[in-house]
Amino acid sequence: VGVTRESSNRKGCFKMSAKQGYWRMMLSNGKEYTAEDSLSVDLNLTVKPLRLGLYLDYEGGEVSLYNADNMSHIYTFTDKFTERIYPYFCPCFNYEGNNAEPVKLVHLKL
Repeated sequence: VGVTRESSNRKGCFKMSAKQGYWRMMLSNGKEYTAEDSLSVDLNLTVKPLRLGLYLDYEGGEVSLYNADNMSHIYTFTDKFTERIYPYFCPCFNYEGNNAEPVKLVHLKL
C-alpha cells in the first residue's frame, strides 16, 4: 500500500523504492512490515493494523501511513514531488490460491 508517481515503471519486474517513484509499505510472511524508502526500513509494529490510512501532503513532500483503527503513526516518507501522484495497491502473491482475509478499499471524506 502506498503511492507512486505518474511516470513510474509499472510493467515487468523491477525494484520499487522511493528512488523509482514508489513510496509504499509491505507485509511479508503475515507479520513482517517494511517501509520501502531509499532503503528498506523494518517496522516493528506492536499491533497488526486491520485498516491502514494514508495521508499525502503533496506541497510538504510527505506521505504518512497510519493504523486507522487506533490512529497511531506507522511511517512517514519525505521527498519532493514534481508530478502527479497516484494510489498504489498490490495484494501480491497469495498462499495456495487463497487470501487469508478479504481486502476492502475505503475512501474517507475528511
